[in-house]
Amino acid sequence: MASFLDEATSLLSPELLGKAASAFGVPADGIQKAMSAAMPTILGAVAGKAGDSGFMGKLFEMATSSSNSAAPGASAMDLLSTVAGGGSSPMMDMGKKLVGGLFGGSGDGIASAIGRMAGVGGAGSGIMGTVGALAISMIGNRVRSGGLNVGSLANTLMGEKDSLMKAVPGPIAALMGAGEMAGAAKAATGAAAGAAMGAARGAAAQVTPSRSPLIPLLGLAAVALGAWWFMGRNKAADVAVPAAPTIEAPAAVVMPAGMQMIKLPDGTEIQASTTGIESQLVAFIQDATKPVDKTTWFDFDRLLFETGSSKLQASSMAQLTNIAAIMKAFPNVKLKVGGYTDNVGRAAANMKLSADRATAAKAELVTMGVAADRLEAEGYGDTVAIAPNTTEEGRAKNRRTSARVSAK
Repeated sequence: MASFLDEATSLLSPELLGKAASAFGVPADGIQKAMSAAMPTILGAVAGKAGDSGFMGKLFEMATSSSNSAAPGASAMDLLSTVAGGGSSPMMDMGKKLVGGLFGGSGDGIASAIGRMAGVGGAGSGIMGTVGALAISMIGNRVRSGGLNVGSLANTLMGEKDSLMKAVPGPIAALMGAGEMAGAAKAATGAAAGAAMGAARGAAAQVTPSRSPLIPLLGLAAVALGAWWFMGRNKAADVAVPAAPTIEAPAAVVMPAGMQMIKLPDGTEIQASTTGIESQLVAFIQDATKPVDKTTWFDFDRLLFETGSSKLQASSMAQLTNIAAIMKAFPNVKLKVGGYTDNVGRAAANMKLSADRATAAKAELVTMGVAADRLEAEGYGDTVAIAPNTTEEGRAKNRRTSARVSAK
């Protein structure tokens, strides 16, 4: 499955860019620069908030709303028709809401910077809102095609965060970072001011009718108020120098029952079953006492095919995405994918089907960025049963796809 960045690149076709240039009344080369900058900026910011369960819940709601049922290409054309007509739409409103939620007070500055960089003047804000709506359309399409839930969507976005942020133009990335720092500085400045006022109130409360402590204590209050004024002055000048500011960590994604987040060596986090193939693979790879052999196989637990076919079901993409992430995090690892069937039907047909399914899983991993020379695929048909084929339960267990570590 293509990455969000690749999908965005293919979405910005000459036809779409031409219509966008006409809708916003700007040059074609300018709209191309502006939308190409805005798309990774917005998607990168979304990926940066993937660990915030509250934000992800709202994003998932927008992405799966009835207003976002069209394919991204068709949705883009509808949005641009709305822009050209000077109107609004639920999708456009969601795009603006997304941009506002991502960037807050920094949004206008980022939009203006994109406008200046692309030479589209004041159209930057409108372009950002439109691209925000397109981002929601792409995310909704990924949710539908991949059978994703809130957690697996967050996992997918976190996995693509680095590549998205690398595509953000340098000046825009600097503004995004400055916005985060400003928010932290504002919180730290407010805390310092509160501490100064508290010191002043505490000093004043200790003053008694006696003459001797009055002057020193009032002096202390003046110093505290002076510190508060100085911090306020720095804040007004946008030069906050807080000492070790405390930045609140994003809320953790709420895990469905039986699921966990696994942090890989490259920093990527994946969501997987506590007993699933991802957990087993990572444990095996990291255990130096476990040698590579030809008998240790791990069964996929969320890899499904259409009946009698090698066509992967959309719900399989989440687990394959996790396996691709594991392969990227452990660059020395090689895998062999094995396909198996029950004994219903002709043995030759079963052998072919199992091979086709193993090859389909391998091909999808290659599409996700795993080098083909790190993967093998082989079908075993009904020759390696792990349960009796005399019951439906046994036959279901025998219809499986597995993976074996061939190097680590």
